[in-house]
Amino acid sequence: MEAAKRDAYEEARAKLTDLTPYALFNLNFVNQVYVMFRCRLKDRDCRPGPESLEVKSFAEQDIPWDDMAFSSIRETLRRYFMDRRKGAFPLHMGDIVPD
Repeated sequence: MEAAKRDAYEEARAKLTDLTPYALFNLNFVNQVYVMFRCRLKDRDCRPGPESLEVKSFAEQDIPWDDMAFSSIRETLRRYFMDRRKGAFPLHMGDIVPD
């Protein structure tokens, strides 16, 4: 959880709270495992950090799905919005395969 907080700050200067494990994805094609968390922003003061050129928030209907660089993020968001409609957020686990 501390690594997720640190990464969010490095990428977007985002300060996170209330982290909850949400998804565990195996990416065999790059020999990596991703752990994703749901969380809250401490405030809305997000901006590019040293590892980012741009930071922007989107409403669900405005997400540029075809422009996402990482399939793991696309899959996590897809599941999140489905779960939000149901009002329940189970822990997801599975494999991500290249598009």
